[in-house]
Amino acid sequence: MFLSLLNTTEKMLFLEAANQVIISDGRIDDAEGQLLQEYKNEMGIPKEYTVKNISLNRIVSEITNEQTKKIFLIELLSLCFINE
Repeated sequence: MFLSLLNTTEKMLFLEAANQVIISDGRIDDAEGQLLQEYKNEMGIPKEYTVKNISLNRIVSEITNEQTKKIFLIELLSLCFINE
């Protein structure tokens, strides 16, 4: 929804954060994997791109823009409820 507002670096960091949320329960179901691909499509990131498993601490420390923080929060919260 708001991911197109992110710059290239922020988009990559968002994918990293989304991956952290997805793997937090110890499994990746089909809906989560599909959503990760949809994020890539929405942000114009090649389908072949794989996450680098950047730590959540590093991701958070690199996001300084308040609007970007809000975008991350909204998008990641929706991801948290994908299995509901």
